[in-house]
Amino acid sequence: MIRPLRLRVVHAPSGGSLIEGMKGDIEMAQTDSVNAIPKDTAFQLCAEIRQEYRGKWYTFAGLQCGGCIIFSKGDPAKMCVSNRPDYRGCNLVNARYDQDTSR
Repeated sequence: MIRPLRLRVVHAPSGGSLIEGMKGDIEMAQTDSVNAIPKDTAFQLCAEIRQEYRGKWYTFAGLQCGGCIIFSKGDPAKMCVSNRPDYRGCNLVNARYDQDTSR
């Protein structure tokens, strides 16, 4: 689950606000192309993870995957992995991809 970002506006002596400078940093962190997961790989990892945790609603990962499937109604474009343009919207897929690429 993604928590809403809470920002406080602090006015700088130059007349602008510090939040304006932070917007670029936030957008860059969300679309960092160096760490992007290829679309096909992301969906393949998502399918593997869903299969692994299928019926394991009593685990955090199983509950997360089950909720994702239910609320997206099986549409990959609405699943957690598709929440970000770099396909890093699901922490389970991110961890599996990082683990596989670090080998």
